[in-house]
Amino acid sequence: MTFGKAKEILTNVEKYIEAKSDTWMETTKLVALESLIPAVILAIAAFAGFSGLAALKLPALGLDMGMAAATAFIGTIIGSILLLVVGGLVLHVFALLLGGKGTFNDSVAAMGAFMTPLLLLGWIPFINMIAGIYSAAIIVIAVAKKHKLTMFNASISIALPAIILALVAAYLASLTVPAMIASFVPALVR
Repeated sequence: MTFGKAKEILTNVEKYIEAKSDTWMETTKLVALESLIPAVILAIAAFAGFSGLAALKLPALGLDMGMAAATAFIGTIIGSILLLVVGGLVLHVFALLLGGKGTFNDSVAAMGAFMTPLLLLGWIPFINMIAGIYSAAIIVIAVAKKHKLTMFNASISIALPAIILALVAAYLASLTVPAMIASFVPALVR
């Protein structure tokens, strides 16, 4: 049932967008199931000690490889669900500010459609680039149709929160990076 929706998003997204939106809980179940694929891949990589996950510093947190794998697995699923619900809420607010007429379920459905190609195909090298472009097109079209917005307003409702988030992240980085560099300086002088 839910993987039928995922297949529909990947192969006939227009039909998915035109249909009545599932409830936000149904979309959450779909994303949770879809996130199992990257969760398993990250868990295997964490268990194997893949160096690309070194930024997570899981062993430094006192986690052995088994705990690192479990943390990666559970964290991926929880992170995907949080991105869906919080991202759907933010998307909904900005769509409404720009004159959108859709419901919260419509916003979460658009966010779920956006996440589907990334979760199912985003782990495959080179295919992930195509999945990212496809996902970007999906969310703009889905927000425009479900909220009865122009493509321009739909794009603004998506880009504006992303720009605000980037500015906040840059500001926070400007506060923490100098402190991090200063903490390394004594070690470099020795």
